[in-house]
Amino acid sequence: MRKFNARITKITILPEGTPIFGVEAIHVTVADEAAGEYISIEQITEQSDNKIGFEKEAWPLLKKAIQTIVDDSNKFGEYDKEQKQLDINI
Repeated sequence: MRKFNARITKITILPEGTPIFGVEAIHVTVADEAAGEYISIEQITEQSDNKIGFEKEAWPLLKKAIQTIVDDSNKFGEYDKEQKQLDINI
């Protein structure tokens, strides 16, 4: 029987009431294109440019999301199976 691990690979930060596909959504992910993992921060804008723009009020959560992804990237999936949402309240 194979053993499986659970990993946190994406956190989305957005204003309350905003859909995850909205232009204000910021996505922090672990990415890997077969050359090793790296952290990706992406915000899809109407102009489709690759620049990220966020309000300074989003920085505390963004910083915490990045740190969570970095911390988790080397320790696969130690989490509470009943937990439905990542607790990164500041």
